[in-house]
Amino acid sequence: MAYKFHGSYIEEFQRVSDALYALAVESGLDADVPLEGWTMSHLISHLANVYHRMNLRIGATEPPKAPDINHTGAEALERYLITRDALIARLAQVDSNTHCWNWTGMNQNKHWIERRIAHETAIHLLDALASIDVKRAAEYTFDDTFSIDGVEEFRETFLARLENDFKGPDHDITIRLTADDSSFSEAFTIGKNHIHHSPHRTVADIEYISSPSNLYKFVWNRWTSDGENEASAIWKKYVTV
Repeated sequence: MAYKFHGSYIEEFQRVSDALYALAVESGLDADVPLEGWTMSHLISHLANVYHRMNLRIGATEPPKAPDINHTGAEALERYLITRDALIARLAQVDSNTHCWNWTGMNQNKHWIERRIAHETAIHLLDALASIDVKRAAEYTFDDTFSIDGVEEFRETFLARLENDFKGPDHDITIRLTADDSSFSEAFTIGKNHIHHSPHRTVADIEYISSPSNLYKFVWNRWTSDGENEASAIWKKYVTV
């Protein structure tokens, strides 16, 4: 797996998780999050559960069992910080050769976890921003290399999971995402029962050209400053993440 991000995933994780915590305090845990049926309390509890499960995967060779725990109020915020800090501390204790289970069957190491938690939290940071004002989420920008890495992580980690029960349009549609500085281009084809990465030579039906940050938001179905367009309308209709 080639990592495109030039910085530290753990430092980025720390930064975006701190920002998300501050937004949860700002908005209040009863604030609606633009995820069906969720409030900020659900979002904070979800991330705490994710961090706890990731911690249990460090050193594991099979999926650990960890039931979801959902708190409200101060307890939710406290557990969020406790599980986040415990995960960071544990990752710092183990070396690169430590086996860390994940569902892909590949890249069973702590680097996969570091990358996954950084992107998981970054995307949910947009949800927290949108709970206050969707415009804030649309205007928020990520580092270019982190954004491109996030598109690649979507392709490498989630496409296979999506295709297991994918329901798309009757006819194949290929959407190409291209960075406006020409540093990156990636195409995806969606069809009746499939979604897959398309080779670079594939002719696209629709091309979406924008900043790396907007391409990152696009594949994860979050908010772009470009607003709604043909590509995003099709993507949002068929791709659920």
